[in-house]
Amino acid sequence: MGEITYMRHSTKLNIRDVIISPSSNKLSGLNADWILVGASRYFREDNVRPFAGLGMGLVFLTPHEENFNIISRSLDSETNFTFTFKAGANIMLNDSIGINLQFNMFLPIEWGGVYVGGGSGGVSGGVSASGSTIIAGVSGGLIFRFGN
Repeated sequence: MGEITYMRHSTKLNIRDVIISPSSNKLSGLNADWILVGASRYFREDNVRPFAGLGMGLVFLTPHEENFNIISRSLDSETNFTFTFKAGANIMLNDSIGINLQFNMFLPIEWGGVYVGGGSGGVSGGVSASGSTIIAGVSGGLIFRFGN
């Protein structure tokens, strides 16, 4: 089954001083808007339908309410390419109503760059990308089935 997903979550960025005075202060709020295109595969047609899926898309990271007592300028927004993986089950309580339980994992990718190098073996090059953040969560919801 194909799907298009939009999700938004908000959190805060904390800065922690571990050397001078072990304390934590709010640096900024942070909104993450995810736009994903993906596919899911269901494994059975019973009242309990396990599934797994994957997708890719973009995440827009937008800081807000920066703490200017700590920093001297606004933080920049960022857009990253991202992958997502999920697994779970839809549990139908009757023909029309059910419960969705799933595990989600989001992997934003940070662009590393393009490199070209030379040496005694000739010219070499490549492209690099990396991800330093993995966001995981558990979600659930209600299922309403209409028609047959």
